[in-house]
Amino acid sequence: MNRLFLVAMTLLLIGFTSATFAQDQPMEGQGRSPEERAKNLTTRMTKQFGLSTEQQSSVYEVNLNQAKKVEEMRGQGKEMRQQKVEQMKQMRTEHEERMKVILTPDQFTSYVKMREANQAKRREKMQERRAAGGK
Repeated sequence: MNRLFLVAMTLLLIGFTSATFAQDQPMEGQGRSPEERAKNLTTRMTKQFGLSTEQQSSVYEVNLNQAKKVEEMRGQGKEMRQQKVEQMKQMRTEHEERMKVILTPDQFTSYVKMREANQAKRREKMQERRAAGGK
């Protein structure tokens, strides 16, 4: 029984260590220029498929074109995210202005306190998830 427990604990420890190590490794291609990603992919393809010199240059051009498109899309994703954030801020401001017209001053003060408390709870939960590794 002790031996089984020891084996189980060892396997768990190895599993956790492997998972932690894997999380520390950057994803393939992450942080590299499109040229570097295209070159690395072409090199792997050359080794795996035995590409000729002519094929290598053609494959590199195709890979480079794809890597540039992916890079462009990544940039657009950030812009879109920022655009969404700005839209949400605008919507929140408009909503707050409408609430200010509808509610009495005391009600509006309570509303603002409630909204701030909810935001604090969300921030706390997000920090807990990040601390737990869930991002």
